[in-house]
Amino acid sequence: MEKNYNTDDFLAKWSSGEISEAEKDAFRQSEDYKYYAAILEGTELLEVPAYDKEKNFERVQQKMAEEKKVVPLFPKWAYAVAASILLLMGYTFFFNQYTSYETGFGEQLTITLPDASEVILNADSELEFKKKDWSNKRTITLNGE
Repeated sequence: MEKNYNTDDFLAKWSSGEISEAEKDAFRQSEDYKYYAAILEGTELLEVPAYDKEKNFERVQQKMAEEKKVVPLFPKWAYAVAASILLLMGYTFFFNQYTSYETGFGEQLTITLPDASEVILNADSELEFKKKDWSNKRTITLNGE
């Protein structure tokens, strides 16, 4: 007889009694029979644990219902402080901008101010003024000649 007990479902058929007597006799005489018999004996010793579907479902529902406490990375006041600092820096940067000119050693520079007047900077000098506030205040800071 041909070895047809090497198929994937042969062990299931053999353990459930779905094979013929001739196949059983041929299988008992094969070398693989003792391994298959040991597998079948081992599965009989296994016990299926008790499973309460309702209890497990309730436990899952309870875990889902529990709210996880979210701990913020920074306290709320820290965000307000950061926003205030950013606003202050933005105000300083955009509204208090100074226009400055510098000359190095041996240089001269002619600058036309917003009111069309001219300033000539000599060597190693620095001139600074607010361009935005020029119509109200005409303040110039000069270091050098």
